[in-house]
Amino acid sequence: MKKANYIVAIGASAGGLEAIHEFFDNMPEYGNLSFVIIQHLSSDYKSLLVELVSKHTHMQVREVEEDMAVENDCVYVIPNNRDIIIEKGRLRLMQKPVEKAPNTAIDTFLFSLAKDKGRQAICIILSGTGTDGTRGAGAIKKAGGMVMVQDPDTAKFDGMPRSAIGSDNIDYILAPEFMPGEIFNYIQDLPLHVFNGKIDERLLPEVFKLVQENSGQDFHHYKSPTITRRIAKRMAQFSFKTLEEYLGLLRQSPEEGKLLAKDFLIGVTRFFRDSTAFDVLRDQVLDKLVDSKEEGAILKVWATACSTGEEAYSLAILLDQLLQKKGKWLDVKIFATDIDSNAVEYAAKGVYPAAVLKDVDAAIVKKYFLKEDKHYQIVPRLRKQIVFARHNILKDPPFIKNDLVSCRNMLIYMDNVLQRQVLASLHFALNTGGYLFLGTSESAALIRGGLEEINAKWKLYRKTDAARSAPPENLYSPLEYIRQSREMRPNVLGLLGQEKRLAMELQDAFRDVMSEEFGYAAVYIDKNYEIREATGNYKKYLSLPDKKLNLNLLKMVPGDLSMVLNMALRQAWKTTQKATLRGIKLNTKEGSRLVNIMIRPDTGNGQHTLIVFGEEPERAALLSEHKEELSYPAGVNEHIMSLEAELGETRTNLQMAIEGLETSNEELQSSNEELLSANEELQSSNEELQSLNEELHTLNTEHQLKIKELMELNDDMDNYFRSTDIGQVFVDSRMQIRKFNPAAVKMINLIAADIGRPISHISTNIQQDSLIDDINSVIRQKHTLEKELVLSNGSMCLMKIMPYIRQDKQIDGVVITFVDITAIKELDMLLKGVFNASTSLIMAFRSVIGSNGNVTDFRLLTSNSAATKLIGKDVLLHKSPSMKQSIPQLMQQGLFEKYVQVVEQGSVLHTEVLVHYNKEEIWYEMSAVRTSDGIVITCYDVTEKKDAEERLRSNYNELVKARESLRNLNLALEDKVLERTRELTQSEERFRLVSKATNDTIWDWNLTNNTVWWSDNFYNIYGYSPDQESANRTFWLEKVHPDDRARVQESIGRAVNTKQSQWSEGYRLLRADGTYAHILDRGYLLQDEYATPYRMLGSMLDVTNLRAAEEQAVMSLEEKRFLAESMPLILWTAWPNGEINFVNKQFVTYTGLTMEKIRDAGWESILHPDDVPVWSRTWNNALRKKADFSLEVRIRRSDNQYHWFLLRTRVQKDLAGTAILWVGTNTDIHEQKMLAELMEQRVQERTNALQKANYELESSNAELQQYAFVASHDLKEPLRKIHMFGNMLRERYQDQMEEKAVDYLNRIINSSSRMTNLINDLLRFSRLSQMNFFEKVPLETIIREILSDLEVLIQEKNAIVTVGQMPTIEAVPSQIRQVFQNLLSNAFKFSRKDVQPMISIMATRIAEKKFDSVADPEGPYACVTISDNGIGFDEKYLDKIFVLFQRLHTKDKYEGTGIGLAVTRKIIEKHHGIITAHSREKEGATFTIILPVKQDQEIG
Repeated sequence: MKKANYIVAIGASAGGLEAIHEFFDNMPEYGNLSFVIIQHLSSDYKSLLVELVSKHTHMQVREVEEDMAVENDCVYVIPNNRDIIIEKGRLRLMQKPVEKAPNTAIDTFLFSLAKDKGRQAICIILSGTGTDGTRGAGAIKKAGGMVMVQDPDTAKFDGMPRSAIGSDNIDYILAPEFMPGEIFNYIQDLPLHVFNGKIDERLLPEVFKLVQENSGQDFHHYKSPTITRRIAKRMAQFSFKTLEEYLGLLRQSPEEGKLLAKDFLIGVTRFFRDSTAFDVLRDQVLDKLVDSKEEGAILKVWATACSTGEEAYSLAILLDQLLQKKGKWLDVKIFATDIDSNAVEYAAKGVYPAAVLKDVDAAIVKKYFLKEDKHYQIVPRLRKQIVFARHNILKDPPFIKNDLVSCRNMLIYMDNVLQRQVLASLHFALNTGGYLFLGTSESAALIRGGLEEINAKWKLYRKTDAARSAPPENLYSPLEYIRQSREMRPNVLGLLGQEKRLAMELQDAFRDVMSEEFGYAAVYIDKNYEIREATGNYKKYLSLPDKKLNLNLLKMVPGDLSMVLNMALRQAWKTTQKATLRGIKLNTKEGSRLVNIMIRPDTGNGQHTLIVFGEEPERAALLSEHKEELSYPAGVNEHIMSLEAELGETRTNLQMAIEGLETSNEELQSSNEELLSANEELQSSNEELQSLNEELHTLNTEHQLKIKELMELNDDMDNYFRSTDIGQVFVDSRMQIRKFNPAAVKMINLIAADIGRPISHISTNIQQDSLIDDINSVIRQKHTLEKELVLSNGSMCLMKIMPYIRQDKQIDGVVITFVDITAIKELDMLLKGVFNASTSLIMAFRSVIGSNGNVTDFRLLTSNSAATKLIGKDVLLHKSPSMKQSIPQLMQQGLFEKYVQVVEQGSVLHTEVLVHYNKEEIWYEMSAVRTSDGIVITCYDVTEKKDAEERLRSNYNELVKARESLRNLNLALEDKVLERTRELTQSEERFRLVSKATNDTIWDWNLTNNTVWWSDNFYNIYGYSPDQESANRTFWLEKVHPDDRARVQESIGRAVNTKQSQWSEGYRLLRADGTYAHILDRGYLLQDEYATPYRMLGSMLDVTNLRAAEEQAVMSLEEKRFLAESMPLILWTAWPNGEINFVNKQFVTYTGLTMEKIRDAGWESILHPDDVPVWSRTWNNALRKKADFSLEVRIRRSDNQYHWFLLRTRVQKDLAGTAILWVGTNTDIHEQKMLAELMEQRVQERTNALQKANYELESSNAELQQYAFVASHDLKEPLRKIHMFGNMLRERYQDQMEEKAVDYLNRIINSSSRMTNLINDLLRFSRLSQMNFFEKVPLETIIREILSDLEVLIQEKNAIVTVGQMPTIEAVPSQIRQVFQNLLSNAFKFSRKDVQPMISIMATRIAEKKFDSVADPEGPYACVTISDNGIGFDEKYLDKIFVLFQRLHTKDKYEGTGIGLAVTRKIIEKHHGIITAHSREKEGATFTIILPVKQDQEIG
């Protein structure tokens, strides 16, 4: 549904410009709003309002022109010499009145807007004097629009806002900054589409009546927009189009009335709503209230309209925090009330879902809430402070004597009548000095007399008057309310003492008797005779006027009483004394009545006068009876007649006197009218002057802002010219110098007096000067010119001459800039020299970004001469060649995705890559880093350094050393090991016999010492002699064909490194006679109990004949058929779509199926069911990619037996690369497969034997550990005595010893200390073999404890330790603590002198157990780095530092035993982790540890 367009009219006068700026600073673009600014402007000066407003909004700002259409998200400004109106959505200009009169431009536009837009009109009245806009706002309100007025306290001139407020036609009184939010709320919920823009407000009273009857709640004085929006929502649910239809439903359904009443009650609340407001409340109100109370005193708070209780609990939390902060105890009582009983019941439970608390500070949630499943409950201590109750603030008496009353965002839904009544109740409920807390869109301006504003923005007020406040209307209600309230009296009396309860009952009974039995009534009136409150049977004495509702007392009493009462009131006010009128006779329809009146002007508050009415019915009846029964004598009757005649004459004279007085009064009225007319003329003149003053004030404000901007701009320009090193000269069209900055003097010899002189008269420091010609060229051709110039001193600069363009787009000279580029040019030449001198390949690329924002390609910007080898000279001839199109060798092995990752994540790429280029294979060590617009790639040729065997050997040397040390520690078990070895030798002999029985070559590769055992078939088939050279793995690799060598080496290396259980590869192997044999090689990888590869067993099958047969079969179809039928292999061919078109006899003989049968039945009919899915997946993938493949499958023989076959398939393609034929061969490998399984069985038996031996070794190791514990204890005992007696000798006899003896003694003591440390370290090292259990360990806690232990050392060295966020992992706490203890102690120990130690401990989650693994927030491994700026070490000693008793420094330089890092490494390996270090001497060291987050294996 298309959004309706709303027009916001903003009326302003003097002081309005600042308010307009503040309004638009907070106004976003809503898409369906247009703004029209009607500002009082002077007709004599051009307005700058369009330019000034444009700086405060992104919307387009235009000055109104004749017949201009109103568009969304545009701001329209009134011209300075016209009035404007709107007709049919178009703005029209009107001539301003010629005569001098008050400016009514705002009213003029608002009247037209109300007529044109109706409910889609929004009116805003801002700062200004006078009354313009008041009548127009009334028209907007009458048409159904919304009216907002600036809060007078925030207005520079409050005349217009106060005039509009006094008209009672406003919806909101707000500061300009809060108006945009209310506009958004209004347009989001306005029910225009339901009511078609109109609503019959005559039916609303009946709606209110039905709602009140069904719910007991009166909504007569709620604001119409709020009510109509809620009605519209209910109507939309029933698809009603008119209010009459919905009214019919209300008449029939009382339940709908209750639901509508519930919708009227808007329950919007949350904890600490407007958190800044609560901060101000705490600092400016609650803090003072707490300080003002004595210890143990009562602090009362009333939270009205509490809804579901969040605000009441927020206040309780703030008070509790303050009391705990100040260490004070107060009896806090919070009364939280709301008219909605369901909301009150919900609030009383104090249970809220987690979503409600998502924006609340976590510390507050933890302290004041208890978690129960998915909900949170307020703590009982806070809940007991709050009393929740249903309360109608419009009817029920208020809670009194409160220190704070909160009523936020309730008044905005009420009209002025209800607002005044509610504010009176709130004011009455406050103690003197108490505080009132309103919503940001509300104001207490209607009762401002008794309140002092504390904070204008967040609506905080303080009650200031010491006198007792006027009772609100709902405190003393008529007798009906007294009877209703008496029913609830027991609940109230239960809180009072017995004595007070009796007194209250007596007062109520006395009031009832006086009003009901004796007919007394009382009223409060103000100085204007307006009745403020009434009680008793006042209907006997007062009556409502006939035509117009008026609460003036003198117009409500009978005429006979009005004059007498008026005189008595004036006399009482004048004397401030009580006045009494007795026996006043009233003639009524019921007969004569005698009325007594008592007037008391001073009731204690100085505001209202008390009037009490009473009558004497007995005396009136007695006089009436005497009048009927009395008879007089004749003489008396004549005397009475005479008296009556005199009385008549007196009345006539009195009448004449009254007429004379009336005549005089008329003359006085005439004179008064003349004075009023003169006063109106003076007032009109005054308004004209005010209007002129407003226009001048607005114009002055605009000019002041413009002057301020120009001054700031001028200062900015001067400071810019003074601060920059770029020389700038401004030359006008006459070639005269207009301006220059100090930096330009270096190029042109200028002085301050040269401004205005022709530039041709000034000498320059430029070699080969053509400056004048260049300036003329730029002015003539209107283009920009750039040159590199050489100055007379040899410096170089870049000169740029560009046209000087005025605002009218005309060229008026040039701007010359000089930029010193000497250093840049020298650096450029230096960089080029270094760039091209480097032996590394250096290439800079620019990223190419696609439409989706991702990197799609890279283009070469520059490269050094060394890079030509890889890129090629032809590519460099093109400008910015594409990496994808021209340099594909840089994208091999998934490098492009890594480049993209470098650009997007800013990471550094460091890897080794094998590049295939020009039939060469080159290994590069590649690094890539991100630049501002791409990447720089550096490649270093490391082909000669790549030696895979050396890396494998180094990987297993440490394992061999560890096993050797273990054997040395377990010499007692040698016999058992030898016995097991003999058994294994026998098993190995059986294995050798089996290897001789097969035609395949069997090999056994020992990964530890890189030696290979070959079966006899190897020497027989390939012609080599068994010697020491052939037993080396390098011998075999050298005999692999050069074209296959890298592929085979990479394949088998990957299988070992990734711990693949099987390896298979085909290649060509050099025979001793110089020919090559085609080999199908397969290997099985063996791993020890630590999952470390240590051995690979395999078999080589010579398929040279098969390969030759395959190649021969491709030559011709006939030859293929002949060969296919003659070769001892199963052979078949198929069309490109996979349909079989040929099978040889061996196929038919073996399977028993002809070609037609196999074509119909498919491969599934002869393959083993377990192999069918793999075959289907591989075959379909090959058909799709047109690629060769090989596969081991089981094929059913004609006797239903399955044999293992090696199925090899090749595709024949034409010159265009299109597949034309599939050729497949099936080689029977069943015997080889069975042999391999036999080998695996033998290997498994040997593995089990080794595991058993390992178990016995572990038992022995445990015994050795026990022995180590005992031995360490026995060794430490004599050492302690040596150390103790040595110290005793030094302390007692040092003075008597020779200097050399003292030196020997110190050496003994120091050696014993070192021996003790060595024994302790060895003991710790041996304990690492004990069985421990993993548990969750927070690394951050461990590190913090270690730093706490090292606190003294940290302070001594003045070290700075930075600890990042650490993960929680599964580990042995004591051992992990030992790791970090050792590493941190080393970091402090090996710090540099005179350099402040700086240690950094960081951790990240990674995806793999590799040091170059990518970061992954959910990765299974944690990577911890400990970096320092100490002495460092040479990385060639990296392996040495982790070896037991190995040290890089002498003990006299640095203490230690050389065991710490060995212990560290052993602990890390027992936790299935890895550790390494990187360092340079005098640059610090970084230790990197990778540990599993969760342990899937047993320890060690």
